[in-house]
Amino acid sequence: MGRKETKKGFSLIEIMIYIALLAVLMVAVTQFTWDVLYGGVNAYVDRELQQNARFSLEKMTYEIRNSENIESLSAKELVLGRGGDPNITIKFNDGAQNITIQEEGGPEEVLTADKIEVSNGIFTDMSYTYPGGTNPATKNVKISMDFNYENPEVLLDWAAFEHYETTVEIRGY
Repeated sequence: MGRKETKKGFSLIEIMIYIALLAVLMVAVTQFTWDVLYGGVNAYVDRELQQNARFSLEKMTYEIRNSENIESLSAKELVLGRGGDPNITIKFNDGAQNITIQEEGGPEEVLTADKIEVSNGIFTDMSYTYPGGTNPATKNVKISMDFNYENPEVLLDWAAFEHYETTVEIRGY
């Protein structure tokens, strides 16, 4: 009786199937890796923008609430009187695309990071005077501004934009 010979190895069709399965698996793993990496970048950009916006708004809100008077107000600059203390000046700088705050006689402090651009910043006097009255019943300042993450290469994953608007009442009035 003769021995039956068994074939060892793979046929050409089996090799092609294994290569196709391996290619599909590699594409899926690569796509997943890119999604994770770019998702992290996008989360970082959003977090950086929101932290800068929150800090800027909180600092401006604190200074407005704790002041006693609006010394002067224009669309881009707000000067707050604090009684016997030095005045505080808050500015939207269109050229530098940032927000600065300065205590009278002191240095200007930038409230936003270098990668954050602030545009369309506007202060508006929202004070209310009772009919027939001469003094305002409330002194309010509306703050409106846009925050944008600097993105010179215009990459979608590095793009972030937010519009913020709030109104703050002077409590010391």
